[in-house]
Amino acid sequence: LFRSTFVPLVDPDDARDVLDLRVVLEVAAARLACQRATPEELDRLTQLAKVASIDEAAGEHRSALRDIGLFHDFLVELSGNQRLVSAFRSLQGPLMRIRALSGSESDSIEDSSLEHAQIADAIVARDAETAAALLSAHLLRVLDLYLASQDQSDGEQAASPA
Repeated sequence: LFRSTFVPLVDPDDARDVLDLRVVLEVAAARLACQRATPEELDRLTQLAKVASIDEAAGEHRSALRDIGLFHDFLVELSGNQRLVSAFRSLQGPLMRIRALSGSESDSIEDSSLEHAQIADAIVARDAETAAALLSAHLLRVLDLYLASQDQSDGEQAASPA
């Protein structure tokens, strides 16, 4: 018997809805993290911002995608708000699919890692406005990458003989 993991497709409208909610939740989490995170937690966030780039450079693309998710998960946890964390976790299914498709290119992982470092730096500096702006821009870029991957996938399916 073969085992495989199936992640259902997320249509473009649902992806927009998921990412809209994600922006609201993560921006709120970043603002709270600026107020509540301990120095040790901020050190860990800074380290998590770097790991995906290291894994991608080592040829570990799946690990890099996982690391990107860990950064966002930890950022949300730093809010200290369990309702916010729970709401964010409810998005994990569609986010896995969006992350897999939007992060399919190595450059995307590198771009995300650089953006994560900037976001972490803003949170470490307790600069909620900068962190919120950087995080919003980062997540909107992810949505654009996902939608582009969907367009490319649709184009390939249309070009394939039945």
